[in-house]
Amino acid sequence: MALTHRITTTVRGYDSMTVDSPNQGGPIADIVTQIVWPNGKGDGQANMLYSKSHTIAAGGALTLDFAAGGGLLQPDGSSIAMIKMKGLIITKTGDDGSFVVEVPAAGILHLAAAGDKTQAYDTDGDAYTFLKYTGATVTAGSADEILINETSTTDDVDIHVFAFGVTV
Repeated sequence: MALTHRITTTVRGYDSMTVDSPNQGGPIADIVTQIVWPNGKGDGQANMLYSKSHTIAAGGALTLDFAAGGGLLQPDGSSIAMIKMKGLIITKTGDDGSFVVEVPAAGILHLAAAGDKTQAYDTDGDAYTFLKYTGATVTAGSADEILINETSTTDDVDIHVFAFGVTV
């Protein structure tokens, strides 16, 4: 069976005059977008998947290395050896805690500078997303590791990490 990734996103736009007064009107529009990443190695394609839930202790961190030898496994149990990351979605799945994503030393996510951090995700269902049609190059070593920091000093945070890309 071919590997196919389907990501569906709904974006809801509100009129700024009514957003704080829901009785005055509803959303202007809902835009539902479905992106399909068929099996393959070219632009807009992917051939490997990582999907796993994690708990990060209060004040702790989780490091994910998607390069060969990074120790991560695909759902079928085979090792991940990603050379291009096409998508990364990190969703908060529990009520407690919060997290931020730190850009790796190579700066691949959103083409940001190394060490930059995202906003804090602290509400159940909050999600960090990265999608790149052509993919972001992943190299061996620590330069491309994704660091997820739990920013609450009192609560653990439960997250689910979904990543896909191209392997050798």
